[in-house]
Amino acid sequence: MAERRREPTAFDVFGLAIASAILLAWASSLVFLLGAPLHGPWVWAWAPLAMAWMSWLFTGLFITGHDAMHGSVTRAHPRLNHAIGAVAVAAYAMFDYRRLRRAHGRHHARPARPGDPDWHDGRRSGAGWWFLAFVSRYLTVGQLGRLLFLFWAVQLVVPTPNFLAFWALPSLASVGQLFFFGTYLPHRTPAGGHTNPHHASSTSLGYVGSLLTCFHFGGYHREHHENPGIPWWRLPSIASSARAQALGESPSVGSGASAPSAR
Repeated sequence: MAERRREPTAFDVFGLAIASAILLAWASSLVFLLGAPLHGPWVWAWAPLAMAWMSWLFTGLFITGHDAMHGSVTRAHPRLNHAIGAVAVAAYAMFDYRRLRRAHGRHHARPARPGDPDWHDGRRSGAGWWFLAFVSRYLTVGQLGRLLFLFWAVQLVVPTPNFLAFWALPSLASVGQLFFFGTYLPHRTPAGGHTNPHHASSTSLGYVGSLLTCFHFGGYHREHHENPGIPWWRLPSIASSARAQALGESPSVGSGASAPSAR
């Protein structure tokens, strides 16, 4: 069934601006760093910071694609929303957007239960085996072939040290970042068991920590499952509004209501 288009709102404009900024920052930073000379007295200082910056932007690519799967980059333009999502996850790791979207729908249908492709029983095997199971369910032979071809082609024109430092290693680091902060910590089974139907918890990282680790996807993960149609940048305001209502205060202006999930 085709998704219904609606009149644009300020949130649609802002969502498109944020998604575009992440894509542009990733592309421009990557082009610049792949051609940057890795020598000089200050390379030891700026290169690690640049690697961390690229890892964060790779994470942002996936989160942008994730929001598009829920239709929350722009609900006023569904085709544009999903086109942005497809570009973001392809740039991230040559993912098939439609296949990834179907798998993510199963995650929201049965979070942290059998049938959830993101979940593994970490009580018995820990984070390491969970990570291997997680990667094995999403990495396909076709995707691996596309990545190997891309990496081979890029290295024909880009110095190998630059490729490794600013593309290969940051992209791999972001996989671990997304898994640990966005899947493992929020969905691992606590000592007393899960206390909500989403089997999800939010990590206590604070606003800045949540933004830097996983674009609020880990720090406000329960809020995401409760409001799957809310984009990542609005999750802190949703959490603040919920806390205010629990305390009997007036919710913050502009927090908005939950939007339906787009799967």
